[in-house]
Amino acid sequence: MSLLQLPCELSARVLGELDAQDLLACKRASPWVDHFIANSPSLQYKIELALAGRRDGLSPTIPLSERLEAIQAYRAAWNTGEHPVNQVIRRRSVYESGEVLFSTVSEPKALKVYSTQASFCGVEERAYIWGCNDLRRFLDAGRPTLDLSERLAVTSTAMLRIPILQPMCSFEALEDNFPTHPLAGRDSLYGCIDRSRLPGSSGSNCFQILGDLIAWNVPGHRSEPLIDRIVYNWKTDVKLWHAHLPWMHRLYLLSSKRFLVVDTDALVVRLYTLDPGSLADVGQPLPLDTGCLSVLQLPTMAKGLPHPAKVESTFRLPAALEPAAVANSLFLHDPSLAVLSLHFDFGGPGEDEVDEPYIYHEREYGWASESLDELTPKERHTLVIPVHSILNASDIARAAHPDTPPSVPWEAWGRSGTRMIRPPPRSNRRPCSVLNCQLAFRQWDQAERLCKVTIFEAFPLADQVDVGAELLLEPLRADEEVSGDSPYWTNLGHTTYPVRRTRRDIKLRSGLIEKRTVQTLLSHDGLVFSHD
Repeated sequence: MSLLQLPCELSARVLGELDAQDLLACKRASPWVDHFIANSPSLQYKIELALAGRRDGLSPTIPLSERLEAIQAYRAAWNTGEHPVNQVIRRRSVYESGEVLFSTVSEPKALKVYSTQASFCGVEERAYIWGCNDLRRFLDAGRPTLDLSERLAVTSTAMLRIPILQPMCSFEALEDNFPTHPLAGRDSLYGCIDRSRLPGSSGSNCFQILGDLIAWNVPGHRSEPLIDRIVYNWKTDVKLWHAHLPWMHRLYLLSSKRFLVVDTDALVVRLYTLDPGSLADVGQPLPLDTGCLSVLQLPTMAKGLPHPAKVESTFRLPAALEPAAVANSLFLHDPSLAVLSLHFDFGGPGEDEVDEPYIYHEREYGWASESLDELTPKERHTLVIPVHSILNASDIARAAHPDTPPSVPWEAWGRSGTRMIRPPPRSNRRPCSVLNCQLAFRQWDQAERLCKVTIFEAFPLADQVDVGAELLLEPLRADEEVSGDSPYWTNLGHTTYPVRRTRRDIKLRSGLIEKRTVQTLLSHDGLVFSHD
């Protein structure tokens, strides 16, 4: 019996078992299925979520018709460059921890924390002020990472424990004066590196909070041969993984059982597994291959480049918000679609060739004055790597080599599972904001007094976009991707993972453009601009 001969209820159940990609294929293959899906809100909703790169929200009581209408309105806004824009007025610097923003208040001394409203997806705005008599210690020691769902702040500093100056992170409750969190297994965790040997401040700490786990990338410097990379269960006080690695290695949590170590020197990505409930502390630092599932090779840079490339990585999962803020959410970011991005600067200045003011302005605000044009890299590439491409490649390789961590060559997974793109000209060197499967690059138009934000999205249906002259959401253009025969790479080939782009132009008053004090961040369903 064919699908067309089944009762409508059974046809709906059969089609409901298909994923969105298969449903779209069925729509194109059969006018009957196309008509059937068009009259089925549940199937339409599944397709709309997949076309937006989102998952269903957390409220079971909101009618399906309301959720479908919201996701369609969201997609329509992004199609026409009318993304929601929240503006946050500030008098002091605003810092970010995912979609959560925080700043200091002078009188009385306090920390102000807020997450912005997301009108399309139903995330409620939340704002808090907690008094603190020692804000300088709280912020200057290292910007905290916040988890509003647990009311947790992870802060860092360096503690003199004779004979060395050790890095230390603390687990504090988001309440007045920030006491130790009541669920924390201990008040502080120490790293091994001696900070006194490092020049200057040696960068800021990098924390990632994912449920009960903390990833701690202790800051380092090229003069220090080995530094700490730690995965720690902050509730059970168990160090689950700890290694001493060169400073160019970065650790990112993917889930409660998987994490990555990205080596931007050797250009490899290592995938690891761990047991989050283990009560056995690892003690001493582990060998690099402990818990390693696979090693994925990245493309090889060509020899004899005009200048050694600078390589940086970025990765950010959606922030964990207070449960009440997302209780009535209609749809949310889908963490399974998160992407890792690597940013390559070719032919530009080395770290020791540029004065500090240029480095500060370039990294903080993404701009350079006309007199510094010669310092702009000749070529910039960004490699977008979906996490599920890494997981799929690892699973396939381990099925063939179950006993040892297999090394997967770039040609076997990278060309179909990633995309090498070219950031917009005269934009910031790195994305001004990264969130899940989105990367935002910012450009200034001094003449028109515009802040232009280009947003790239990478997920399986990203290239399935509507066509129209008035629409700004479109698949990646030819001039925005790096060709397979690029002279900067020896084996890149043609990368094909679906990526689309859209742009939002924000008109700002003259003073803001001149001062370059605007911060631009991705939010749940649009953008956040923070300015004086």
